[in-house]
Order: sequence, then C-alpha cells, then structure tokens
Amino acid sequence: MRAIFFQIKNNKSKLQKIVEIAYYHFSKNEKILFISADDSSVQFVDDLLWKTPKTSFLPHFTSSTYIDEKVVVTSKRENLNNAKYIFNLCPNPLMLDDINIIYEFEDFTASGKLQLSRKKYELYKERKFFIESMLS
Repeated sequence: MRAIFFQIKNNKSKLQKIVEIAYYHFSKNEKILFISADDSSVQFVDDLLWKTPKTSFLPHFTSSTYIDEKVVVTSKRENLNNAKYIFNLCPNPLMLDDINIIYEFEDFTASGKLQLSRKKYELYKERKFFIESMLS
C-alpha cells in the first residue's frame, strides 16, 4: 500500500487538492472515498464538490452505509464503496486493508496539524507503506 502526503501551506491549497484528486479518479472511472472527521466536515466536502469549479460540479454521494458509487464522502472509518483510493481528512491515521493509496495532507498551516501529519507518517512507516511526499 502507498501513502501519499501532499505538502500544504494554506487552506486554499487543501481545497484545491481535494477537488483535484476527486476529479482525477472520477475521470479514470475509479472509486474514491473521502473520510472526514465528523458530519459537519462531510457537509463541507460535499458542498465543495458541488460548487468547485464554479462552471461545473462533480457527481458524488454522502453516506454512512455501503453504497456502490464512484465518489463517496463519509465520516465512517470504513470503506463504504470498496474504493482502492481513500483520502483521509481525519486527524488520525487510517488503517484499512485492500486499498492501493491513502492520500493525506502534510499540513504546514499550524504546528499542531504538522505534528499530527508526522504521527501519521510514522505509523504508516511502521506498517511498511510505500510513502511519498508531494508539493502542492
């Protein structure tokens, strides 16, 4: 399994990366799951995907149960659509089996967030993930 950390220095970059990754997998007809920390975060990502970019929207679903759709946003720490690609928007590492890539933020917007990113990195490293870090 791979963990890809996107280096983020501001909130605008975070939002752009979420939309970019969603569109990338949607265009390749691949399932992707966004896991958020709570229902308000799910609503935020849901709104983001409906409104960005301003000239279009990305078809997606929010769910708390299994759903056979390409792009799903949830607060459940379960693979609800059997995706091979998961974007973890939660503060804690994600340990799910049978996935190809976990996307994470290496978050430089606040020192506490950077510490959480480092903890995730260390845990994925212990679990022998192939880890990449990318500028955003």
